[in-house]
Amino acid sequence: MIKLSLIIPVYNEEKCLADCLDSIAAQTVMPDEVIVVDNGSTDGSAEIARDYPFVKLIKQSKRGTVYARNLGFDTAKSILIGRIDADTILAKDWVESVKDSYVDVGQPKLYAATSASHFRNRLAVFWYVMHRLTYFWPSRWLLGHSTLVGSNMILTKQLWQRVRYDVCQRTDLHEDMDLAYHACKVGAQIEFFKYYKASVLARKMMSRVFSYPLMMLKIKFLNH
Repeated sequence: MIKLSLIIPVYNEEKCLADCLDSIAAQTVMPDEVIVVDNGSTDGSAEIARDYPFVKLIKQSKRGTVYARNLGFDTAKSILIGRIDADTILAKDWVESVKDSYVDVGQPKLYAATSASHFRNRLAVFWYVMHRLTYFWPSRWLLGHSTLVGSNMILTKQLWQRVRYDVCQRTDLHEDMDLAYHACKVGAQIEFFKYYKASVLARKMMSRVFSYPLMMLKIKFLNH
């Protein structure tokens, strides 16, 4: 039986965390482990997480998503590690789809997969198209492989253990792009699937969509 640990880095997300955890509670197949990593929240995020019996709450005092993510990945016990954001709302069959797709591709040991999330804001279709155009599509040209997005992705525990000490430990780099870069470097299979259905809030998108290709180049050249 394939097991999946779901990691959620959290910093002051009391406005959306309950919706995220409710979507996990409604899954057709529950994750085998749900880990919320509180990254020093000063609001009620930790209290919300404690209200869900299936959540394991851990704390990472060193501020930065990369540090919270890494601690969550290190703590995970399952063969598959899922990674979402606190504003991610998963479709009811997300966990089931993730596990089924891993079986379908032959259960490789060094493996990661991702999908574009839809947006719940105004101009949702516009942001979705812009994210595809500026985040996912350029990665194949600038990096030579598919990239990953932290709001909707999985990887194997074995892949994480392989790249754990190679990935960036800096908050000024894009941790998802950097993870994908090092995953490709060790020969991992990285897949983009359209059927990992999830939605997120478009936050700071105007500044991000135009900087994504520059971030990819920064990752590439800093790692050479």
